[in-house]
Parts: sequence; C-alpha cells; structure tokens
Amino acid sequence: PDEAGAPPEPPLAEGELPEEVVERLEELRGMRLRDLRRALASLGLRTEGCVDRESLVEILEREGPAAVLRVHRAKKEPHKSGGYVTPDVPKTSACSPKRGKAEVPIYMMRGVGQYGVKAGNTRVITLDVECGAGAGPTRFLLDTVSEHSLIK
Repeated sequence: PDEAGAPPEPPLAEGELPEEVVERLEELRGMRLRDLRRALASLGLRTEGCVDRESLVEILEREGPAAVLRVHRAKKEPHKSGGYVTPDVPKTSACSPKRGKAEVPIYMMRGVGQYGVKAGNTRVITLDVECGAGAGPTRFLLDTVSEHSLIK
C-alpha cells in the first residue's frame, strides 16, 4: 500500500495502453539520467536513493505505465484528476487593465480536496498568470482558508 493506504496498481502491459502513452514511455526510456529523474518526479514517482540510470529505468518499468496513463487521462478529463494539467484551450485576456491594475474574480467550482495540485499529504490550488506578450507564467498559491486573495 502507498502512503494514502491504497493498494499498489497492478503492472500494465503495453498492449493495454493508448498509443500516446506507449510513445511517452519510449521517450522516457531514451532519456539521460538527469532528464529521466526530473521526468519521473514530475509524474509523481519517488526517485530518492536512485543514483544510476538503471535504477530509474526499473522504476519506470514498474510504475511508469500507470503514472503516464494517469497523466494521459488527466489531460482528457482534468476535473477528475488531482494533478496539475494545462488544458488545451485558447488563451484569452481576462481584462484590459488600466494604469497597471487588473481585477478578475475567480470562482471555484469544486473544493480544494476535489481538485488541485498534490503537495505532500495535502492538495493546493495554484493560479498561473501571464503578464504581457512573451512573458512566462508566474505561479501563485491560493489561500483556500481566506475569503479573499489579493495578488499585487
């Protein structure tokens, strides 16, 4: 059982997986040590204590198919997933700020326990904001206890 008490997922045969998942697994198998470690960590797989590529590949073969499949399903149904997924929707401006200020109300359709990014034993809500053309996103952690949050 894992930390949440759930039984481990049974290993999946590649013939049972969608083509996109099989392609991602092949891509992961071809990665170098540092990139593979980062990719496995981003899938939520524990890599502590692994010092060589072979031990990371063992984790990939044992737990990777289920983890990549979870991410694949989350992209199709992001509201049912607990992981962070960037939806494939066109970006639109939320407002036209005047004098450097913008105000946008955000309404949560589900509580933090039903959606959010896993952080240790809890879940958190994050908000990615892009300010200006060509600017990278800035991630904010929302305070789910507070009635209002202000980002300056």
